[in-house]
Amino acid sequence: PCAVVEATVPAGGRASVDLMMPVWTPGSYLVREYARHVEGVAARDARGLPLAVEKIDKNRWRVAAGGASAVTIQYRVYAREMSVRTNWVDDRFALVNGAPSFMTLVEPGPRPHDVRLVLPPAWGQTRTALPVAPGGQPHHYLAPDFDTLVERFFSAPWGDASSSETLAAPMDLSETDGEVVARARVFVDTR
Repeated sequence: PCAVVEATVPAGGRASVDLMMPVWTPGSYLVREYARHVEGVAARDARGLPLAVEKIDKNRWRVAAGGASAVTIQYRVYAREMSVRTNWVDDRFALVNGAPSFMTLVEPGPRPHDVRLVLPPAWGQTRTALPVAPGGQPHHYLAPDFDTLVERFFSAPWGDASSSETLAAPMDLSETDGEVVARARVFVDTR
């Protein structure tokens, strides 16, 4: 099993944007090399046209944005090891940790990360230490920055979800009220 992560990243009209993934988990500061569990990194523009992606370092990727205001990336992460520093997905439970799951812009500076979880109806609930986002919608959370996001996890507890259902966590990196906000969609396929 894997989690499919999709994120829309602000490119600001630049020729390219660089993305990174942590190599550690807070509280367990050994180098974990999460990028080794990332597969199939692809990108597209707002029209859905493919964009070139190059792995430029062990945990960094460069997307050829071609002057676009935003690009969407998609990739798969391994999700079959249950621990405080990894991900687990099966047909009854999902545990998605921040560090082994999410990429962000390499650029310095705090950016809020908006996370919306869309669960199979039978699962019905989410657990995380992130604060509920303004508006109080179910499964909608807001991390003040990427560091906070990677320190947290999302869990969808045991339930009656069938093996064909999917856990989705939308999260995009886009402009909101003048602030850059990270958002991505994480699809945890339990098939």
